[in-house]
Amino acid sequence: MFNQFKSISNMGQNIMQYKQMTTYMMAACVLATPSHAQNIVPNAFTEAFKNGRPSIDFRIRHENAEQRNLDEAKATTLRSTLGYETAEFSDAKVKLELIDVANLLGQRYNPGVSDLSKPNYSTIADAKGAGITEGKLIYSGLEKNSFTFGRQYITLNNQRFISNNNFRQFPQSFDAFTISNTWIESLTLHYSFITHVNTNYANGRTPSGRRSLHTHLFNADWNGYRYGNLCGYVYLNEDRTIKSNSHAILGFQISAVEAETGSFDYTVELARQQGKFNNPNQYVAHYMLGKISKTIDLVTGSVGIERLSGSSTGTGKAFITPMGNYRDFNGLAQAFTTTPDRGLKDANASISVKYTDLTVFATYHYFRLDKGPGSKRAGREIDLGFDFKLNQEISLYTAYAKYTPKGFNLPKTMRFCVMLTANLL
Repeated sequence: MFNQFKSISNMGQNIMQYKQMTTYMMAACVLATPSHAQNIVPNAFTEAFKNGRPSIDFRIRHENAEQRNLDEAKATTLRSTLGYETAEFSDAKVKLELIDVANLLGQRYNPGVSDLSKPNYSTIADAKGAGITEGKLIYSGLEKNSFTFGRQYITLNNQRFISNNNFRQFPQSFDAFTISNTWIESLTLHYSFITHVNTNYANGRTPSGRRSLHTHLFNADWNGYRYGNLCGYVYLNEDRTIKSNSHAILGFQISAVEAETGSFDYTVELARQQGKFNNPNQYVAHYMLGKISKTIDLVTGSVGIERLSGSSTGTGKAFITPMGNYRDFNGLAQAFTTTPDRGLKDANASISVKYTDLTVFATYHYFRLDKGPGSKRAGREIDLGFDFKLNQEISLYTAYAKYTPKGFNLPKTMRFCVMLTANLL
């Protein structure tokens, strides 16, 4: 659907091609209007762009990473985002967003892309480069339905399986067609057909940065249940670039947010994954998440456990989340960017204090392998940090994470980051 952005030098050509595509989409939408189409076209284009909404934001981040047997990595990067969303015309609107990531103090880190690789440094997955992260047509002319075509962000549920991974400087997007339906009260039905995933490496020069997919996402979310929000989903992911990523997931989640009434918040999720669609690894794996939290005045405490099952009989049979968010679940040190073959269990506890616009947090993780002979200890991690909203436009975030392995072949890892975000428009 879209060309891969391999370098900044060819970006102008890609933008011109994309402008052509969005023009065709807008024209088709306007011409589909049943009455007075010829008179509507000039006014629709003029008014839509004239009354549109631009967006500009900057995010500067310094991140350090230390791992045993590697040089300390230091990355100071600036993310610049420029976007424009037209006003609605003929029940449709168009949005375009471009992101550029720049190194400010040189590349003293391994960004994880082939042409920029520095393997003697720890990995900080923020490659320099630019690309289009959103380029979509949204149509809402059918009552209680929304249709989105083009490059878009897709986030489902708690983003464990489908996420934009926005912590990284270049977020993950999808080339897809999406339908959202709210015909039935309290029920939201979501369907996406995805042809490509543009990962956090898509602005760099790496073949895996943009993967070809033939993926269907079905998600039904009902908030009419008195004890929580119910969600069922089926994800059929055929990855034609990395076939070992291909799988089918069937899952269910129930969650409740009752902090305002003084009750407990909770989440329970179960899922089954099976290797499918020419995946060379034939396997069945399971996922389980349980979490409960309580807020008292300014303090929120929570405990939880997550299990991604694995196998003791071979490789490539663990529960995987190739398009999901791992950082917010398995620790800010990012020790487990993929699931170990033997699977992973993560028992964790956290506490946070929120006072006006300042939130301070601490989290402890205790990791164990799910299956296999011998020791199952996989280490522990502590995460500390704060998030401070200076005003409506500017926020400051900082975090420190330390992972200590225990009986498992992973390096001791420490990460620190400080990030300033400014939303100007």
